[in-house]
Amino acid sequence: MTWGNRFRLLTGLVAVVAAATLATVHLSESRGRVESTSAQISAESYTVGNAYAGMVVDQLVEVGDTVADGDPMFLIDSANLQRDISQNAVPARTVESSIDENGFLVVRATGPGTVTGLGGSAGGFVAESTQVATVQRSGTFFVEAEYELTPQQYARLGEDAEATIVLPDQREIQGTVTGVAVTDSNGHVWIVATVRSDELTDGTADRLVADGTPVTVRLQLENDGFVNDVAQAVQGYLSVANDSVGQYLAEVMP
Repeated sequence: MTWGNRFRLLTGLVAVVAAATLATVHLSESRGRVESTSAQISAESYTVGNAYAGMVVDQLVEVGDTVADGDPMFLIDSANLQRDISQNAVPARTVESSIDENGFLVVRATGPGTVTGLGGSAGGFVAESTQVATVQRSGTFFVEAEYELTPQQYARLGEDAEATIVLPDQREIQGTVTGVAVTDSNGHVWIVATVRSDELTDGTADRLVADGTPVTVRLQLENDGFVNDVAQAVQGYLSVANDSVGQYLAEVMP
């Protein structure tokens, strides 16, 4: 065999092994990911209630407003409140924090967030213990994603698995699985994964990060041993072939 034929044989071998390596790595990656059947962004919320029935004399917030802890949201004129105050049935600290100079009950936010719903309005009557507002807590976005897995795939779902959240415009956000609810049915495992990310903040990605936004979530599974072993073996062969070509070139080229 001439040196030229040997060189072509070696370079052909390298090309074949390189192609096999790429195919094996691709197989390894594809076997290591699962895509959600459905998923959406959610956020934690809290409700704001009033302790006394009465007439809403002032509504200080609208849906979409941001509030801080302690911000006033409603003023309520309550005859029952006035009666309890006159009978010293209301603690002094409650009077100081929740009653204004006109004797109106001040309903306040109990944490920072965005107003997402209102159950009372100026001029309306609200009953005792009515939920007068709903507030979405700041910094509490997460994703709930559903998956149908085989038992083998579920076994490869590691603790704190990595996840990629794909927004409707195909932008990607990296996250981590922080919780999993599991249901086993007909030989398949149905899970609902909770995924959190520091990148899930209100107003990011052109406001696509919002409560209720549908997304896709790809979970990264731990690679199984067979595919890993094959990938490592092929990469080892490629390394040997590269060394052989390098040694040949060093011998035949001045």
